Amino acid sequence: MRWFLFLLIFGWASTADAAIKDVMEATCQIKLQVKEKTITGGTGTLFLEDKDKVYILTAGHVVKPKCDNMFVFFFNTGKPSHGMKAEVVFQVYEGVKDVAIISLKKEQFKNHPIPMPIPLAQKETALKKDEKVVSCGCPNLTWPNAWLGSVRSLE
Repeated sequence: MRWFLFLLIFGWASTADAAIKDVMEATCQIKLQVKEKTITGGTGTLFLEDKDKVYILTAGHVVKPKCDNMFVFFFNTGKPSHGMKAEVVFQVYEGVKDVAIISLKKEQFKNHPIPMPIPLAQKETALKKDEKVVSCGCPNLTWPNAWLGSVRSLE
């Protein structure tokens, strides 16, 4: 599947509205500049914060190997943040493997608040039928859209 949807299991937010708000704030646009031409990269979600950096999970096809500049934009203040330069930490895009992790230095956020990280599910976490999930993304260079749904099948 080429679409990279973030399915997040409830439990970390008290209500569906709070969960959607948190996910939308942690969702970002990733734009790439290749040979002075800006192209749309895709969507990512901030999932980890340490002392100096934040880390964003995205699809491997979003990260281009010969990218001169990669910029990340958040929208959690009601308007787009300034572009923040990102670095590739990990990337694979071959066969069914399609994942990347990029990082941003926290000092780049300046007057824009750092969104709350959305933690990844643990390896032993399993989806259950009828469990609530949120999917969020920035399709066609729009700002984050979120959908609330539930697991209908485990097949």
